[in-house]
Amino acid sequence: MLDFLPQRVGIKHLLVFTQELSTLVSAGLPLDRSLSILRTLTENRKLREVIRIFFPGSRAEALWPKPSPSTRACFPGFTST
Repeated sequence: MLDFLPQRVGIKHLLVFTQELSTLVSAGLPLDRSLSILRTLTENRKLREVIRIFFPGSRAEALWPKPSPSTRACFPGFTST
């Protein structure tokens, strides 16, 4: 794939991600731990990057700048303030 073109997270990957997240949270895991697990296990590189940006696993990551336009491009219709 051409790295300079924005890559979107496919609907199938989002569906699997939300199902797995629901399962982990329903099992009683805290949201931050569930996201950390999914970030580690996901095979989709773009989805893993988005999880890392929007849900940082440490305070150091939380200080990073907001998501870039190329990262936001993978979720059309998403608006951020």
